[in-house]
Amino acid sequence: MAVWHLTFPTDSRFPMFRDERTRRRAIRRLVALHGRLALFSQVDTHLHDVPVGSRTEAGRVSQRVVQAMRKRFKLDLQPADIRPVRDRSHMLWLVRYVLTQGPHHRIPGDPATDTGSCFLDLIGARVIEGLELVVNTVLPRLSKMDLCQMVGLPEVPQPATVEQIRRVGVVRLWDAACAALCVGPDAAGNSVPEVMARRAAVQIGRAAGFSWADLALALGRPPRTVHRLAAAVVPEAVLDAVRLRIDLELLAAERGRGG
Repeated sequence: MAVWHLTFPTDSRFPMFRDERTRRRAIRRLVALHGRLALFSQVDTHLHDVPVGSRTEAGRVSQRVVQAMRKRFKLDLQPADIRPVRDRSHMLWLVRYVLTQGPHHRIPGDPATDTGSCFLDLIGARVIEGLELVVNTVLPRLSKMDLCQMVGLPEVPQPATVEQIRRVGVVRLWDAACAALCVGPDAAGNSVPEVMARRAAVQIGRAAGFSWADLALALGRPPRTVHRLAAAVVPEAVLDAVRLRIDLELLAAERGRGG
């Protein structure tokens, strides 16, 4: 099974995206362009992409990514530098390298909560429609604990408890739902992931005891809409992703305080 490391720099080496909303839209678009994808990471000025397939397929991926980013986001990417992944040890090094791009480039923030990194997807703290990362096909013995240790976490995150959700509050719950569905920080639109983020936030919030009024205020929706969201179906994987995102943020905050 051939694996390739594609690196896309911007022409200017300026930041790729103007805000977090655009960055998350671009990540969803990137996912849609692939067949089999092992890893990815979007940093400020460049993109790492690790597809699985033939050299010809990797070249086609490169063309699709460049064209899509130009068309959708007016972003001038240089053609990808395409390098083969030689063996298992190279792949293990590449996983760590891709997951720690923030610290590697001295970018503020915790690599465990970086929305440009596929670490979130690998541990189940984000749900992006159509994304199926196949890194475990290449490295079948790679565990979630291995991944967590690579980004400096001492343990595998667990879905946040009701008590933890109450402690962080309704606003942070809403932020976590948007991050877990890879949508803009306020999920203002009506796309499937935006609606799902609203549903998940309301249902988790109600289970934690937040009032209808507080949830309506946080989501910027009328109370009658919030009641409808509470009754809709939400996959358990989505609810777990939001809860995992909250636990990740708590672990990152504790680490930021020095434990």
